[in-house]
Amino acid sequence: MTQGVTKPGGFALLARTRGVPAAFILVLLAFGGFSLLLPVVPLAVLRGGGSDLVAGATTGVFMTVTVLVQLLTPRITAGIGYRWVLATGSALLGLPSGLLALAEGPVAVLAVSGVRGAGFGMMTVAGSALVAELAPPGMLGRAT
Repeated sequence: MTQGVTKPGGFALLARTRGVPAAFILVLLAFGGFSLLLPVVPLAVLRGGGSDLVAGATTGVFMTVTVLVQLLTPRITAGIGYRWVLATGSALLGLPSGLLALAEGPVAVLAVSGVRGAGFGMMTVAGSALVAELAPPGMLGRAT
């Protein structure tokens, strides 16, 4: 029974596969940036005098837009390719973060959260799919 058994040095093979290290770094940075701000935005809303409802809605809007964009991302990727989807997703996830400091009022904060959610939705789908495409045969589980 050899199914599920990996060859020694499998990770080294994966790390040497063209494009995989860059994809891993990109996804790591995107998820790192996402995870750092997710708890901070509601806290900033509260400290800025916003209501509990708006503070909670920042995460709700972020995740709702994320899921909706995830449904569209395979079609977008088929049309413009991984490079553009990942670049756009990274920009939408990261660049509006600076606007959070300038955002005044609940609509502005929720709009920025929605834009960031769109970027995160693109990154999660395109990043995972790219790694799956780049993985050598037999290494899909380990790559994922």
